[in-house]
Amino acid sequence: MRRLLMLCLLLTACTAQPPPPGTAPPDPVRLAYGAGCVDSCSPWTLLRRSGRSERFHEARARPDEEMDAGRAPLAVSADGLTLAYYRDARLTVRHLAGGVVDLGPRPFEFLTLSPDGDGLIGSRESGRIELFDTATGRRLWAVDDSGGVASVNGGRLLLTRLTLLNTTDLVLIDERGSTALVDTPPQAVAANAPFALSPDGTTVATLAAGTGRLRLYNLRTGRITHEVRATVPAKHRVEHLYWSTQEMITARSCRRTEHAVFSIDARTGLTRPVDAYKAPKYAYACEGSEE
Repeated sequence: MRRLLMLCLLLTACTAQPPPPGTAPPDPVRLAYGAGCVDSCSPWTLLRRSGRSERFHEARARPDEEMDAGRAPLAVSADGLTLAYYRDARLTVRHLAGGVVDLGPRPFEFLTLSPDGDGLIGSRESGRIELFDTATGRRLWAVDDSGGVASVNGGRLLLTRLTLLNTTDLVLIDERGSTALVDTPPQAVAANAPFALSPDGTTVATLAAGTGRLRLYNLRTGRITHEVRATVPAKHRVEHLYWSTQEMITARSCRRTEHAVFSIDARTGLTRPVDAYKAPKYAYACEGSEE
């Protein structure tokens, strides 16, 4: 699935501008979907939070020869207000509140937007990873690392890296693109992806499938600092996890045709459903997707 959909983020000449006074607030995007490209490619379709759907012809659907994917990448930020995609051969970021940023011809195979849409990660199978400011199009840093993108928050990036000993390392890249630390967490953490990097830059949240144990892990001390049970219904397998505030975590299930979103208090585990909707049986990129 990861190769089927992605979100591109390439920023160059254009800078996003705020909407004029009196403009109605944008209708956030829940989901972008489309069938895999075989002989032909159907356009991307956007499903809005209001329930409205529309064809998104501006975003290219067919991947070019440099992309190992079923469709050209497209991504949606967790708040549903920023899209990253390819317009012809150019990586483009569209802010629904106003503004389109052209990042130029930057081919990436995998794309990830930060939860608030302020940053975009573009990565390649070769191990090249680049972070862009989506408001200005400026590239903030670039690194070469074979790790997989696990979470992005405030210019920091959390990678997962499988070692020769068959263990999982968590790698923290700081705001300058430097490796801040490499940690081998206990199995209770490593075996329970997805991971969510906190705004503090050192705490990682993980939610265990089945048991619903929400664990907070400190990358610097190597300790689980807090553990509580969250009550996400068992039928929903969480694929995306991110911090919405300093205390609240959002969990998103984008499996099959039943999509759901839950808000979890990181201290108490109190879980509240905030959204649920039907999705088509196609390849998709939902809010917060890193695919």
